[in-house]
Amino acid sequence: MFTQNLVSFIIDGEKEIFHSDVPIVLRNKIAVIKKTNCLMTETKINSDNKYKALLVFFDNDILTNFKIKYHHLLDNLNKTKTAPISVIDNDRILIGYRNNLVNTIKNHHQVLTKEIKQLKFEELFLYLLQTYPHKINPILHQNNDAVVVNFKTIIENNSIANLSISELAFLCNMSESTFKRHFFKHYHTSPQKWFLNKRMEHAKSLIGKGKKPTEIFSSVGYSTLSNFLKAFKKYSEEKKELTF
Repeated sequence: MFTQNLVSFIIDGEKEIFHSDVPIVLRNKIAVIKKTNCLMTETKINSDNKYKALLVFFDNDILTNFKIKYHHLLDNLNKTKTAPISVIDNDRILIGYRNNLVNTIKNHHQVLTKEIKQLKFEELFLYLLQTYPHKINPILHQNNDAVVVNFKTIIENNSIANLSISELAFLCNMSESTFKRHFFKHYHTSPQKWFLNKRMEHAKSLIGKGKKPTEIFSSVGYSTLSNFLKAFKKYSEEKKELTF
């Protein structure tokens, strides 16, 4: 059972994967596998009693960052039925990538940096996206609509809550950096500016209903009245509206 997403390069021998009672035999192929609770694997040794594979694990943050960074490429693809496993035949480029990655790992005396890992991941997935779009598209689009809906629901439901970026990222099951990129993609501004504007709009609405600043400043996320007054004054001036 796999608890992470992975790309499996079979070098020697073969692997049999069981998912939804349908076995898939991998030999001289690669498999891109999304994390799933319904997956079991069993290794079969070849006639030479050799089995060798390169497993590249990646988390959802890396995949999300890729989809945000290259959304212009993904937007041109037709939506397709999602699938947790995609099997691709080895070709000259993929074998070269695999061998290069093995040599990089062997010759590097230290753990690869996060930046290098990200670049190697992007190199692989950009090639797969260009050469085998019909194979990789189901993996890239899996649950994408659900992720967007859930993300927006969390944002809208907490638009005037006094939550930090780290707390919002936690609710969205993302790192802070991924959350900020995801946010900008959908709202075209920074989280700080968007949430500030929402709190000020809410404050304006309450004041329009006769509420006093002393009654509302804490409900729009401010610990002191003076900080709220400064923020609201700046907001009103930017909107070219009269202050109270």
